[in-house]
Amino acid sequence: MRTRADRLPGGDSLRALGAALFLVLLAACGGGGGGGGPTGPVIIDGLAGTILLPDYDLGRINEQEPNDGPTQVFRLPPVWPRCALEVAGTLSNDASWYGRSDTSDVLAFSVIEAQQVSLELTFQATDPGAPPAPNDFQAEVVRRETGVSLATTAPGGQPHTLVFEAAANEYYDVTIRVDGAGTGWWVARFVCTDLALAPDPKPTPASSALRVASPAATEAAPTRGIDPEQRCAHTHVLVRMRDGCDAGVVCARHGLELGAATGLGSHRVVFDTPSHEDAELRAGALCVTLRDDPDVLWAEPDWVVRQLGEPGDPAFNRQWNLRAVGATSAWDVTKGSPSITIGIVDSGIGDAPDLEGQTVPGFDFVSSEAISGDGDGRDYDPTDPGDRFTASGTSSWHGTHIAGLLVAKHDDQGMAGLVPDCKVMMLRALGIGGGFVSDAADAILYAAGQLQLPDGSRLATPLKLLNLSIGLAQDSTELREACERASNLGMFLVAAVGNGGGAVEYPARYPSTFAVAAVDGHLLTTQYSAFGSSVDIAGPGGGPGTDADDDGWHDGVLSTVKDETLEPAPWSLGYLVGTSQAAPHVVGAAAMLLAIDPTMSAADMRIILRGSALDLGLPGTDVAYGAGLVQLHEAVKIAMGRVGPGRNDAPYLMVPRQTLHFDGLRTTIDVPLQNGGGGTMNVFFAAPETDDGAPWLAAVLDPDNAPGAPVNQSKVTISVDRSQVAPTPGRYSGVVRLGNSGGASTTIRVTMYVQQRTRAGQLLPVVALDTDGDIARRKALAYPESGYRFWLRALPASDYILQAGEDLDLDGFFCEGADACGYHGGPDEMDATIVPYVPGEPAVQGLSIVLFPPP
Repeated sequence: MRTRADRLPGGDSLRALGAALFLVLLAACGGGGGGGGPTGPVIIDGLAGTILLPDYDLGRINEQEPNDGPTQVFRLPPVWPRCALEVAGTLSNDASWYGRSDTSDVLAFSVIEAQQVSLELTFQATDPGAPPAPNDFQAEVVRRETGVSLATTAPGGQPHTLVFEAAANEYYDVTIRVDGAGTGWWVARFVCTDLALAPDPKPTPASSALRVASPAATEAAPTRGIDPEQRCAHTHVLVRMRDGCDAGVVCARHGLELGAATGLGSHRVVFDTPSHEDAELRAGALCVTLRDDPDVLWAEPDWVVRQLGEPGDPAFNRQWNLRAVGATSAWDVTKGSPSITIGIVDSGIGDAPDLEGQTVPGFDFVSSEAISGDGDGRDYDPTDPGDRFTASGTSSWHGTHIAGLLVAKHDDQGMAGLVPDCKVMMLRALGIGGGFVSDAADAILYAAGQLQLPDGSRLATPLKLLNLSIGLAQDSTELREACERASNLGMFLVAAVGNGGGAVEYPARYPSTFAVAAVDGHLLTTQYSAFGSSVDIAGPGGGPGTDADDDGWHDGVLSTVKDETLEPAPWSLGYLVGTSQAAPHVVGAAAMLLAIDPTMSAADMRIILRGSALDLGLPGTDVAYGAGLVQLHEAVKIAMGRVGPGRNDAPYLMVPRQTLHFDGLRTTIDVPLQNGGGGTMNVFFAAPETDDGAPWLAAVLDPDNAPGAPVNQSKVTISVDRSQVAPTPGRYSGVVRLGNSGGASTTIRVTMYVQQRTRAGQLLPVVALDTDGDIARRKALAYPESGYRFWLRALPASDYILQAGEDLDLDGFFCEGADACGYHGGPDEMDATIVPYVPGEPAVQGLSIVLFPPP
């Protein structure tokens, strides 16, 4: 059987509203899930369970930076039973080769069911520097919950092998480290085995020394992290000798080893640190001692330099959208201002941890108790009680997702917002299934200071920025006039163009708004994004099911949602896809402009944002992208030039994608080259290097930028040639180094698949099929960020069978061709277990669905 989502009927609440003008959310699909509804006793109904895809090689994914320490790891998608997953990366102590020093990568690993895990680490044996030198890569596994080290490699021949027991749904931090002065690629292969089937772990002759422990057996073991997030070098300090003094004599005097000299004539003085001693304290104490030596001019730790602008939020390395718009460069200048409040007309807002202290009081404009979801009409509480908007009967938490994209705090939890120094005001106008135009129009007028509330109050300081991730297929005089009045008063209204793949919807179609289309992870227009002459600009909206950078996560836009696959539903992070997610990137850029120049008009914002956009598609303005993809860093440069001398910090090369994924028939990808600082960045070489040494990877610079442009090359075209490798299924990795006479400026890691594809992190559809007529009553997508759990709610009374499967070709059908498929109960419909469901009774849980390969 093949199943398609469009068999689902429309929502009852939508049909009951008849011909009334009705706005809907513009997210193409939901992620994460959530719980909600009216306060008071609520029976959580529905059918819930987990999808398993066992016994597969899930492919190879690329690690994502920054992930240098235990407070900011790269989270891998969870791994199913008896599956294998490979992760590839590059480490280097030499900034001239890699663009920056990166001596450790930390991965967060988890499994769906308890497994014994064998981790095999292979790496580039020889540092390719001059002169070549042997590499030594090491690995350690630490159980996150306890901080206990479970397994550690020791020097020896590769591959290095670690074995550890992983409990279900717990995280294990896996640190890969290059010891000494080394540079090279690495591949970590995780192979899972059911604990009942796992052999006794024994070191193999080809492996390095092996230490194995189970979580329970090591609860009381001393904690030892292989690589705490270091602020300075753990092996040496920097020392400058006085003129005429012999550095070797000084080192011998203190029992130290003289290391290599720097370009400025300082020396790296090497010290030994016993394992029980804190290396950073040792470095500091040693510097104090050396400064007292009469032959020493100065001594200091060799501090770790980190990329500017990058926040410490753990999930930042999965926010591809922020790199695509140049957010990290813009953050070097501004993250907004507390004096700027961004209005959001949407489904309401929740108390997500990332939004604590980031909001100002708003208002709930939903006038109909029938769709409000909170049991009343308009009031001062814009809390989102759940919109029950998705095809599974769960809620999208759409307004909170938008708010998180804009102002989520930059801290050590969650994700990073575009303008965390700003505030948001939620103007709730959407309830269950959508909302009325009249409510949305009133919300717009209130934001503009033009609406008096029932108690006689009105907004004392009208807002200058408003996000409208809402849509309507037909024109509405009420909505049009509200937008026009707000615009005439100086408000900058940013609206999503719609997800129907056809004409631009309203209010984005009005000249009074700034219309935003969506691009996916490849920076290409999406199938769902509306198009037309009214499109002004594009922003990242993502592509459902795609993984452009091969990081194991689909190319949705990550932000705050509730995980409604659990009860009670916690606040979590989830991916949404759509033009709704594209629009906040543009509002955030406008907030940055206002932070630099508070007097800037909406008309000026339009000019700057369009003039600084990255031209995509046809040259110039077109119907799919408008002026192009919004670029925060370029817009900020223009604004700085209006109020002062402009940006004068050092230039540095910035690329919107740090890893690339070639699968199917794809052979060529263009990567724009951008300058994250001031001045002009010169790029003279693009050097491809493959891990296996075969010449399948190529890179060509495109020098079509005019003299004086921020970068002397506009893009690098990276291509692969599968004929250069064996014509059998396989995967290959390599890097393209970009730089100039000063060395590499940055590195793009590449994965090429031959007659294979990655299955890691894919979205898995599941439907509840009514046995009376074989109708799909509800459909959900099981997401990796929710552990591939699903929860189908608000079902009519009936007997159901549950079917799930893959949709490898993303054609909207699943369980066809090469797709794995299964039912609750077995591989075929005849094996399916019938699940009775009665509304008003507690949910039926634990309904696992195992997917089987096609016959």
